[in-house]
Formats: sequence, structure tokens, C-alpha cells
Amino acid sequence: NKSAVKKSSSNKKQRHAFCSRSHDTFALTKETEEGTTAVIVPHINVLWYLLVSAERSWAHANEIQKQQQGRRRQQVLKKLKRAKEWADLLLEKAKTSTDETTIKECQAYSAWMAANYYLEKMDYATASKEYARAMTLCYELSQGGDDSKDKKEDEDDQLTARRLE
Repeated sequence: NKSAVKKSSSNKKQRHAFCSRSHDTFALTKETEEGTTAVIVPHINVLWYLLVSAERSWAHANEIQKQQQGRRRQQVLKKLKRAKEWADLLLEKAKTSTDETTIKECQAYSAWMAANYYLEKMDYATASKEYARAMTLCYELSQGGDDSKDKKEDEDDQLTARRLE
């Protein structure tokens, strides 16, 4: 009996140690002797996890909506709010760990998730602003991508022309 109690208490310590480490992965800041510093994402899979979590919450909200039961509206709002929170966390983590293009993509995604939440909440003014912000960011991304491709193609054409001469 006593050995079983000792084993379970040691398992609790191990489990709690694991849990505390896993929560540090999603922390935005870390307290150090010098003060508060931003936590950098240790691996790209952390960002993927946040993205998939937001998508999962959004998809679950859509599945609940398809059931079309009036009592389910609060569940839909809860899932959309959770998706918005995951998207916001993704954006905050991306700000400390990725390039400008990825940050802009995360801003657009976060705005879109927020707009979905506010639309379901029937806050149409805020939803409209968030959708407009998401569309603006997507448009900027599309323009930035085309310019860089055109520049690269022009450079490749110039290199090819020089080689032929």
C-alpha cells in the first residue's frame, strides 16, 4: 500500500514537471534576473500547433452551426472565441520569431478569426472592420509577392541575356 502511494506521488511530480514545461512553450514573456523578455519559439511546430488549434475550434463551431439548434449559439460563440484567442496567440508568437511576411499573414488570419467571432456575436461594425483589415493585409501580401517574383524574373532574364552574349 505504501509503495503504491509513493509511486503515485512521484508520478504526480513528474507529470506536473512536464505540464509546467509544456505551458512555457506558449508563454509570451519570461521573467529573468534582468527583467521581462520575449520568449522565442523553439521550433516551427509550435506555430503549426497554434494554427491547427485555431482551425479546429473554428471548424467545430461551424459543425455546431450546421446542427441548427437554437440552444447551441453559446457553444458556437465559445468555440469562435477560442479560435480567436488561438489566432491572437499565434500572432504574438510570430511577432517574436518570424519574418515580416509571416507576421503579416498571421495578422490577416487573426483579423479574419476575430471578424468571424464578432459576426456571430452580431457586432456587425467590429466584424466589418476586422474583415476589411484582413482583406487589406491579404491584398498587401499579394502585391508584395508579385513584385518580388517580377524582380527575380527580371534578374534571371538579365543573367540569361548576359550568358548568351
